[in-house]
Parts: sequence; C-alpha cells; structure tokens
Amino acid sequence: MELSNTPHTNWIPAEHLPWLILELEMNITIREIQIKVVRHMMEPPIPMDDKIAKNIVMQMNMGEGKTSVIIPMLSLSLCSSSSSLVRVVVLKALLTINYQSLRSKLGGLLNRKIFPFFCRRDMNFDLTQINIIFQRFEQALVKRDVVITAPEYILSFDLLAIDRCRRQELELGKSMLNIQRWLKKYARDVLDESDEILHVKYQLIYTVGGQLQVDGGIERWKTIQSILHSVKQHAASIAKLYENDVCYKPSTKASHFPEFRLLSQRRFSKLCENIANDWLNNIDYRQVDKNLISSFILKTDVSFDTLKNKFSTHAIQQFLILRGLLSAEVMYFALKKRYRVNFGVNESPTFRRLMAVPFRAKDVAADNTEFGHPDLAIVLTQLSYYYSGLTASQIGQCLDHLNQHQREPELIYEKWISKEDQKTIDSSIRHWKGINLKDSQQMNHHLYPVLCYNMIVIDYFLDHFVYPQEAKQFPHKLVASAWDLSAPSRTKIVTGFSGTNDTQLLLPVHIRQCDLPELQKTDAIVLNNLLQPENENYQPLTVNTNSYEILNHIVHSKTMINVIIDIGALFIDGTNRQIAIQWLELSDKSKVDYAIYFEMDSIFVCDRQSQHHPFQASPANERLDRCVVYLDESHTRGTDFKFPNNFRAAVTLGNGLTKDRFVQACMRMTKLGKYHWLTFWSSHEVDQQIRTLKHVTSNKSQDETIHLIDIIRWVYENTQQATWDGLHHWSTQSLSYQQKVNAFQHVQWANSEQQFTFNLLQELATHCLEPEWIKKILASSSDEEQQRELQREVEQQVEEERQHQRPIPVSPQKPKLHDAVKQLCSVDSSMLDLESLTEVFRRIPFAFNGSTFSQDCQPSSWQKNIWISTEFQKVIKTLGESLDPFLRPPRWIVVYRNQHVIFVSAYEANWLINQLKTEFSMKKTDQSFTTTLRLLLPRIKHDQSILVNTPTLTIPPSIVSHGISPFIIPNEWLVKLLIFNGTLYFETVDEQEAYCQCLGVCPKPRTKIENDAFESGWILVDGFIPQEEHRLLLQKHGCRFTANPLRFIQKLIENRNASHAPRTSHVGSIIFDTTKILP
Repeated sequence: MELSNTPHTNWIPAEHLPWLILELEMNITIREIQIKVVRHMMEPPIPMDDKIAKNIVMQMNMGEGKTSVIIPMLSLSLCSSSSSLVRVVVLKALLTINYQSLRSKLGGLLNRKIFPFFCRRDMNFDLTQINIIFQRFEQALVKRDVVITAPEYILSFDLLAIDRCRRQELELGKSMLNIQRWLKKYARDVLDESDEILHVKYQLIYTVGGQLQVDGGIERWKTIQSILHSVKQHAASIAKLYENDVCYKPSTKASHFPEFRLLSQRRFSKLCENIANDWLNNIDYRQVDKNLISSFILKTDVSFDTLKNKFSTHAIQQFLILRGLLSAEVMYFALKKRYRVNFGVNESPTFRRLMAVPFRAKDVAADNTEFGHPDLAIVLTQLSYYYSGLTASQIGQCLDHLNQHQREPELIYEKWISKEDQKTIDSSIRHWKGINLKDSQQMNHHLYPVLCYNMIVIDYFLDHFVYPQEAKQFPHKLVASAWDLSAPSRTKIVTGFSGTNDTQLLLPVHIRQCDLPELQKTDAIVLNNLLQPENENYQPLTVNTNSYEILNHIVHSKTMINVIIDIGALFIDGTNRQIAIQWLELSDKSKVDYAIYFEMDSIFVCDRQSQHHPFQASPANERLDRCVVYLDESHTRGTDFKFPNNFRAAVTLGNGLTKDRFVQACMRMTKLGKYHWLTFWSSHEVDQQIRTLKHVTSNKSQDETIHLIDIIRWVYENTQQATWDGLHHWSTQSLSYQQKVNAFQHVQWANSEQQFTFNLLQELATHCLEPEWIKKILASSSDEEQQRELQREVEQQVEEERQHQRPIPVSPQKPKLHDAVKQLCSVDSSMLDLESLTEVFRRIPFAFNGSTFSQDCQPSSWQKNIWISTEFQKVIKTLGESLDPFLRPPRWIVVYRNQHVIFVSAYEANWLINQLKTEFSMKKTDQSFTTTLRLLLPRIKHDQSILVNTPTLTIPPSIVSHGISPFIIPNEWLVKLLIFNGTLYFETVDEQEAYCQCLGVCPKPRTKIENDAFESGWILVDGFIPQEEHRLLLQKHGCRFTANPLRFIQKLIENRNASHAPRTSHVGSIIFDTTKILP
C-alpha cells in the first residue's frame, strides 16, 4: 500500500522535519490527501459572511488515517511554537487506546510528552492539586507537549469551578476559573470523531441541592405498576387483533409478565382505553365522574379546571400521573423500546444504582446516564426487572423485610404465592410458616425458581429497596454541552473531523462543516460501494425470531456468510460468546474452524474444542479465512479486521437505524464494492417500516420486492427524523449555554490581570444554576397548532437522556451545646423564657427550614408549646442544598416543667441524660421531676410501643410517690408529636380521634349528621373540612390548619420512614381511603 503512494509531492521535508521523523517512526509514507487535510485544519478558510463560525469540522472517509496519522501530524504542527497548547479531545471509551497510540508515535524520536487530563465531580481537588495542574499545563505549553482528554473531562472541570464557588470554596473556585481563562487563551483543541463529541443529545449535568422524592412519591410508581398489570391482562388480545403491530411472546406462568412491545403507535390508543377502563372499574365513583375522569386522562385537550373542587388533591394527582402515562404517551415510549438494547439495569460492579438506564448498544449501558423523565425511568425499571427477574439475594431481601417490618407477613406472602400454580411448588413454601430464612437449600431450590419472575414480588422489591432510595429529583442543575466546547470566547480555533457529516445541521452555531473539495464526494463513494449489484440481497425475518433461528437462516443461505454485523441488535437472547458458539456449531466443519467475538471490549476466539483464547494469541489471527466473525452492535464502529477477499457480511437492520451508524457498520468491510459484499437482514418491525415507506414514495406499488435502494431510503428517512428530533435538544442547549454566557458577562474583563472577587464568584454561581423540575406543559390550549407543539415537546422531554454527575458528599455540622439547654435541667432556677431565646429554641415549624416542607407545614398551625432546639435543625453544613434528605429523626424530647415539649439532638440528649440522672440522685424530696427526657419512637407496627409515656423509661424515672401521678403527655399534644415523627398506627381509639381532630378531617364511618354535611359539601372527598365554622358545628375543635394538610402529612411520612404509608395502616387508611380502621 505504501509503495503505491508517491512521497513528498505536496510538501518539502526540510521545512517539516517533525513530519519526516514521524514517517520514519511509523514506517509510512504520508499521503497527499493527508497533507491537504492537515493544512486545511491548521488554517481553515473563513467565509466573509460567516466570521462568527471560525471553528470547523470536516468529513474524511473511514480508513484514511484520521486517528493514526493526521492527529500526530496536527499535534506536531500546532505546537511548533510556545503560543499554543495542543489538546487532543477523543471519546472517553477510546482515550486509553489513543493515549497509547500518540505516546508510541510522538514519545520516541520526537520526544514529546503526552499528558492525559481527567476531571470528575468526585475528584475532591484541593488548592495544591489545582496549582499542580496549572503548572503542568504551563509546562506543556513551554515544552510543546500534547494534552489528551475527553469532552466530559473538559466540561466537568468547567462545571466544577462553578460548583466550588456555589459551595463557598471561593479560593479553589477562583483558581479553577483562572485556569479556564488561561486555557481559553492558549488551548488549541482537535476533536477526533467530532460527530459524537458534538452530538446534540450529549450534555453533562451536575445536579445541585439535596435529593427530593419525585413528585407524587409512592403513588407515581404504584400507578405505573397498576398500569403494567393491566398491560399484562390485555397483551394477548391486542397481539391477536394487531399481530403486525405488536411483538408478543406469552409468559410461561400466570405470575410472569409477557414479552410485549409495540411496533406501531396506531394501536396504543386501544391499549389506553383498556387500561383506563380497568383502573376506573377499581375505584368507587359515580358513573358521571368516571366519564369525566376518563376524558381527562385520555385526552390532552380536556382542561384541568374540569376536575377542580370535585376531587381530592390525592385523587387529582393520580389523574395527572395517568394522563402523563397515557395521553402524553410516556407508556408508549417505554413499550416501544427494546430491553437490553435501548434500556436495562447496569450490572457493572462499579455502578451502584438499581434503576434502569439508557443503553448505547446491546448490553452496553451508557456511562453515568439516566432517563430525563421520571415516569419513563420508572416504567423501564419495572420492565427491566419483569424481563430479567430478581436474583436469589434480592428475593432474600424481600423475605427478610417481610419478616422484620410487616405487621401481617402471612397475608402478603399468601398474595405472592397465590399467583403460582400450586401443583408445581414444593409443599414447604406454600405457607409463610414453612419458610426458613436461614435454609439456603430451600431458597435456591424452591423459593428462587418460583418467585424470581413473580410480578408482585418484583413490585415489592422495587417499592422497598429501589424507588425510595433512587426515584429522586434535584432542585437545580449546572449544565454543559457541545456548545461549551466550541465557545467563541476562545482565542484559538477548534477543529475536528469524523467519518460522516450527518449531524452538521445540529452543530452549535459557533462551529461549521467545512470539507475539502477533494473530500466532498466521500458520501457518494460510500453510497456507490453500497449500491453494487452484489449487495442486492435482502432477507426479512418473522415476528419473534430468536438468535438461533437467525443463525440457522444465515448458515443455510445460498452464499456463505463469514461476518455478522449486528448493528440492528437482533441477537439479543444470548451473550456474544453464546452466539459465537452456536454459530460455530451450525457452521460447516470443512470451511470454518473458529468463531471470533468481543467480550468486555477484547477480541476472543472460540475453536471446535470449545476453548476460548485471546485473538492475538490464537492461530485464528493468521487464518481469518477459516473464521466466522460476530460484531455486536457496540463494536460495529472503530473495529478493524483485515478480512480476506470475497468475504460476505450479514448486516442486521434494527429500528431507528440512521445513515451514520449504518455506513459505519457497513464500512467494517473495508474493501466494500470490490472484494467484500453485504446481505441485509431485517426484523419484522423494520420490514414493515421499509414496505410502508416504499408504498408511500414509489410509483411501482405492484412491486413488493425490497431492493437495496429501499433500504437506503429508509435509512435516510430515519436520519431526517433524528435530525428533526434533535432540534429540541439543540434549542434547549443553546438557551442553557446563553444563560451561562450572560452569567459570565457580569465579569467585566478590564484587562487580563483582573481578579475575581468573592462576591463576584458567588453571583456567578447563582446565575449559572438552572431549575431541574419537570415542566408541566400539558395545560389546556385552544390553539390546535400550539397543542401539537406542546405534545411534541413532551415527546422530546420523555426521550431525553442525561449524563448525570451527582453531588459529592456533604459535610456534617459540628455539634454544639448551648448554656440554655444546660439550664433546662436546673430544678431550682426560674423557668426559662423560651420565646426570647431564639438562638437556642424555636417553635417546631423551624425544623423544616431549608426543606420543601417549610411552607407546606403551615407554620402558624402548630401548638405554641412544642419546640425544637436550633441544634436539632442543624444536620449538615448547608450550601443551598435542600434539607429534605437531612431532616433529623425526632427521637428525643424534653418535657420542660410539664408545660413545654422540646425536641433535642442526640448530642444534646446524651449530655442531658447524665445531668438529669445526677440531679435526680441529689434531690432531697420525693416530689416527681417536672422536667424529663423521653424517647419518642414512631409507631410503624401495630403493637409497637412508642415509649414516650412509659413512666419507668423517662429520665429521671416518673415514679408515683405521695399520691402524685407522673406527667402523661395529653393526646392533644401527643398527636402533633405523632404527625411530626411519621407515626403510622394508633394505640387507642382516643388517639385516632385526636389525630383526626388535629388534621380537621372527618373520615368514614360517619354519623348521619356527618353524612349530611358531606352531601352538602362541607366535607371534601378526602375528608378535610375547609371551613372553620363547619368544623365547629361538627364539633371538630382541635384543628389549627387552615389549608388541607393531608398531602403534607403523606410526604412527611415518606420522608421519615423512607417508605410510604401502607393503606392497611391506621394513618394510611385515613389519608388514602378516608376511613378509620379502629372501631
């Protein structure tokens, strides 16, 4: 190959000695086109009418030496003087390989150092480390060395600087911002695979603030679970009616979820109607109300106002969740995705989250990426576990939780096991009393096989171990994207290249496509190679064809197929190794000895003796003509095999395949159009799409044969749709970028030596923050076109994927003991005026300061004699984070002089225990203490004692003496304490009544007078009595709340217990079902 290139035709080696040395180092001849590309990227032409977009990217065909030759040449030329720091930006997955490649080429005779640069949010840089990084950059500039990094590391450093300012680490933030300013002046960036680096869907997000439960909490995922159970019930009938629009495989057991995927949006409306009918049949409303609810949840044009004042807040919230899932089509977007291809659970040991995440390819989870819409994330998490099942360990967690935390484990277990075929399960596990949690044999041989795919058990696991911990949202975010990589504020230009130019319409406005005239025919060359007659071979597959059946078809095709390029991810029911073994077993032994496949990004070979070896150490390395090669979806780009002549590949076609990915996959056959050929195999879903498009666009409707041009047309249609979909992300990123630009414009750069002031840094961090709340955009609209635009925005928001970097751990507040707290123990001194000691004592609503509960708690509605110490409220050193996850559990109270109740921290309680014991031992009379320290537990089980009124357990003990009874906290006070600590059960009917009085609710069963009041509208659907005069008439005197507190109580219980209030609990029944359980 090198002999066919005439050397030095358009450059003089004496003028470019580093290039000449590079030729010697690599034993190559630099081609003429490579010289032109380098010069073009060093000094790109700037059109007179486009001076803003001085940065460029260009297209160069695959296999032309972009990474191996041009990047080393550019690195040498651009750093020839000490005025530019060359920074090579590559994909994170290729960073190690590119670093090794650059080091081997530039680190020898050329003696250039290659510095890798990394930055993540969890790297807790201190000022010394930041200064060392700056010194390394300055050293690299002077010595003309090269920095190699990934886009996320550049963006992470930018966001980390702002985050440090937000966290009041101002010296550190100032140093990092100074480095940023220096890099904008000297860094000269070269982007390899720029189409991926600048992709419109890529963005890096730093979540800011404390984690908050998703809006709706438990009701959100419970509603989704209910809908999926309805989907299971109707899947078979929908599939039977519309078999061409549904991918369906029935489950083997009644307790399992079937394989069900929608191939077309046309049938989703029918499924929605069935789901809505199921849900409405299970609620107790009048038929006229059911009709109203049905219209609201199935039609986006029905106004929210139609529900106001007719249903409880809790009910309306459920309706909104259903509306989002059904009419906003969140459920459709979930049901059209492919498990293990588009989504799944990241099982990497270094990834600690259990919710579903986006997948980039078959079994390849996207790094640190989450679904942007909470409902979509929950639905796909449910489906992931329904399809994969639970592990034995996870089932063990469920059984342990059932045993330790449930009031009636027998009933719950009976519900689980009742869904199974009793004839097929062992008698020892048919009843809860037969379960031995320490018997591993019973677990592995009986419980696990029966329960692992049981939908109710999976729901239980997700309800208690996944969603309470992970279904969270954050109040704010810091965002960076491709717009930041090409910002016009840089002194040096940014250049990049890739094999395709399909994303040029979605590039940030400050960078443009600028191809060499000689390379503008690249697309045409590739297309010409694809459209050769020898590639005219198309094979559609039937619905539910599995991997073995596809392999069988391939092996028995008319012409031998040596390579499978699985860009369509059709081989999903097996690992790469399993597929390679199956293919080898089916292949002709006289022609094939080895099967090659990828495992953990390394190439392996399987031989006829079922031995597996690394490719480089195998005889197959020299005998590719005796091999079959399986390239899974994630390795259809960037892999390079020197296939022998006359090799033919089977290219699979999957949903949404774009031109970029299609061409990259086909070009794995490097001699395509001359000595390598292709056949195309499509899923049934794709076959239907291609045929539909053919009928719409072709005049030859009578021709049912699918030709290669039809496949190309379908690929281009997908590419056009992907570009159209990307416009939403493009506009969102542009607005986010402009917000940051405006924030930095507060910094008036008088000269290059201007310093950041601390006030300026704090203001900068504040202006860069963005709200993270999911927008509620399904408001009613009278304009039909506007309604369509709103629907489109919902679709784009649902499909959004975000690369998240979560906040670093917070620092705890150092405890402190105030003198006024010590004086609480003083028996002989006068009573403290708690009202005046605001530095030490505050009324109970102060406990919610800094959290989302601060307004919902209705501060003026609490008992005036219930307090907290200010130390009780201080848990972490807050820097603006929401304190929802850091609300201190209310466990210790001081009953002060039998008149006030004060919640204190464990640190304060520890000192008070010793002091009160000392005071008690020194007392000279038998009179009871009027100040006691007590332990208050939430009653989360039916028969649990909360200890607070147990005389012998107070400190000091409240022992009856001289006819004086110990002080018992009255119910009117106690229920406020029970609300505050998230109690779920009552001890007595009086306690239950006081609780209802306190909340101003009148649940069922009701008296005749109360029923009449309900019919008259005095009592709302959820039991709350909003008018004070009505409460007085109904003798509900104990309520201080002016607004409905039930939503606040529900959220507080979820926060206190890291779980929801079960409907079977006393409090849960009042909140959700408006019913008192205790007679």
